[in-house]
Amino acid sequence: MLPAAIEADWQRIGALLAPAIEIDKNAPSIGIHALLMSGQYAAIQVDLPTGSGIAVVEICELDGRLVWWLPYVAGLVGLGPKATIAALREIMSGIEKLARSVGCWEIRIGGRDWSRVFPDFERFDDVPNRLRKVL
Repeated sequence: MLPAAIEADWQRIGALLAPAIEIDKNAPSIGIHALLMSGQYAAIQVDLPTGSGIAVVEICELDGRLVWWLPYVAGLVGLGPKATIAALREIMSGIEKLARSVGCWEIRIGGRDWSRVFPDFERFDDVPNRLRKVL
């Protein structure tokens, strides 16, 4: 999403992201809105037949390689547990393709414990629930 689209839809986007940001002890002090408006973070709109969501993305360099970091993902899926897991895996597959297309060699996620949803990801540091997958 371009900054103008984020700004125009900020009331909905901010409300979706608020619970995830509120529990994040490492949330940036500048604020997610400012990071999205500056271009340091980007937002991807995720649409499903039964719901929608937002993925916040930061692409950063680590050891000379690009890493696709998903600090926040939020939304409403509107499916049962098994169908939700299948939908989340399909969304992640699309995100992996996007990450590869811009030259990223790894995806990192955090927040809640995603290890059962994404069993092909591995833990990578001492911060709880942080996972990564080499692409």
